[in-house]
Amino acid sequence: MFTRCCVLASLVLIAPAFAQPDYLPLQESNQWIYRSSAGTVMTLEVVRAAEFHGRLYYLLQGLPDGGHWLRRDQNGSVFAYEPDVDQEQLWYAFWNPVGEPYGAFLPGSNGSPAVVTSTKAIYWGPIGWFDWALEIRYPGVFQVGIQRELFLPYVGLVHREEGAGGPAVLAWDLIYLRSG
Repeated sequence: MFTRCCVLASLVLIAPAFAQPDYLPLQESNQWIYRSSAGTVMTLEVVRAAEFHGRLYYLLQGLPDGGHWLRRDQNGSVFAYEPDVDQEQLWYAFWNPVGEPYGAFLPGSNGSPAVVTSTKAIYWGPIGWFDWALEIRYPGVFQVGIQRELFLPYVGLVHREEGAGGPAVLAWDLIYLRSG
């Protein structure tokens, strides 16, 4: 636990040296392990890189619907590329103005627009307490799908809440990070 906190604190201390924090670090071999409120575990990992149409993408494995090719643009937004249909779609617009909706095509968001609701949200979980999380909500999701996500700079997704039908909500929290 102490080692994780020291590594995380080190990553966060270097953040001010950069103009735009990276809210989803996409480097090969990066790995995130999450535990759900139901006790299940999900492992996400960037397994390799490839170029499509002159752009470098990274293959993220471990989501329930399979692998996704992701890239970050010069504005810090994250796009997913589907080689089968030769189409790119926006997943995250981290630098979108707070409170202004944008069209997100993240699996599990059910086509709901996304809204950055805070850049100073509080997160308390297995990796510690932080008051500088970026919060994204999906206000169009009702009962089933992703409702809320929290990201830390240079760490990535640390918390996700998903509607699991009716009033049931499943929470996922980061319990392990390996970052290059």
